[in-house]
Amino acid sequence: MQKIYRSQLENGVELLVVPQQNALSVAVSVLVRAGTAYESKKENGISHFLEHMFFKGTATLPTPLAIASAFENIGASYNASTGRDVTEYYAKAAPRHADKITKLLWEMYNNSLLDEKMIEKEKGVIVEELHMYEDDPRSKAGQLLEHALFGDQHAGWDIGGTESTVRAISRDTLARYKERRYVGRATTVVIAGAISLSHARALAREYFGALPTGSTQKGGVVTQKSKKRALGAQRKLDQSHLAIGCPTISSTSPWRERYAQLMMASVLGRGMSSRLFQSIREEMGAAYYVGAYPHMYMTHGYLEVYAGLSHGSVEEAVVRIGKELGRLRGELVSQKELKRAQEYIAGSLLVSLDTPQRLAGFYGAQIATGEELETPRQVASRIRSITPKQIQSCAKKFLKPENLRFSIVGPLASKASSLRMRLIREMKS
Repeated sequence: MQKIYRSQLENGVELLVVPQQNALSVAVSVLVRAGTAYESKKENGISHFLEHMFFKGTATLPTPLAIASAFENIGASYNASTGRDVTEYYAKAAPRHADKITKLLWEMYNNSLLDEKMIEKEKGVIVEELHMYEDDPRSKAGQLLEHALFGDQHAGWDIGGTESTVRAISRDTLARYKERRYVGRATTVVIAGAISLSHARALAREYFGALPTGSTQKGGVVTQKSKKRALGAQRKLDQSHLAIGCPTISSTSPWRERYAQLMMASVLGRGMSSRLFQSIREEMGAAYYVGAYPHMYMTHGYLEVYAGLSHGSVEEAVVRIGKELGRLRGELVSQKELKRAQEYIAGSLLVSLDTPQRLAGFYGAQIATGEELETPRQVASRIRSITPKQIQSCAKKFLKPENLRFSIVGPLASKASSLRMRLIREMKS
């Protein structure tokens, strides 16, 4: 049985240690509650911008090359990511370098130079990153769906911001945001792998125990749905990319609700034996990618159905998706089908957590977002406990025609509204 040790430093930093005696590496993950949920409209994208700047120079490592060399000279892998609720910085190395990667992450986290010339240069990099996602039709369809679901509030904004908000960010706004958010009470440190409990605790206290305590701040409230029910982006493409969704629950909802939604999405579109994969890819031969995924954040959540389709197959695929959504509401999932989905999801989870780095991220995300702390085996057990009736109840509660939003990227963008209505008709039939 894997042991996990949770404690809190005097300044409010949450610490989780997961020793793994036989691991070949040690991973350190540092998570902070900084993301779109904590931004105003004017500063949208600042969390992501600050993440970029932490790699551009610190007091003792003044250039991006110096930071990169410090990690790579010891054979460490490292990176960071920004989400709606959390920004994560992480590194993995051989066990003998545990002290070094912890110190390096601390140096980035606490002592970033925020050099003004580097900030101006990085604006161009981030704007090009925004352009990259704008040009990626699959990403664009997902962005449009979030806009259609939540509109002009943090749940509907892009994590990277807009070109205008990025261009307007200054050193002062970055420094103030960092001072406000990067504090002990908003920070979680997870150390996993080949390291002793006492060593891990000592490292966390030595470095992250120096953070100012700060105050606990909640993310923005998601107050309303968007009035835009269907959105399209006209593109000259060889495929049409669509995304369909409805608002659901947050990551802090009761576990039975969360896992009922997960299993509903899994039956619908996770894995090659799922309903949508079999219907649209195997039977129609109309898509390479097709599926369903439940997105859950601290303040909100939504179910997404997505596909990349040949243009001539869009309408029939929409019909089939509508029928499957209606079927989830009207019929109980068979025990055989549910068992398949449960074993696929539970097994995939356990296999995915076979490295210290992934395990650190798994636990860190739970603590940082205020979720109940669950071990992988607890998650698997809860997945297997969900019943057909719970899935149907979830479908009836959330898969309501009036709640469905629709987005499409490609030459059929002008038909977004009519395709949504066709989806609803098939769902009701």
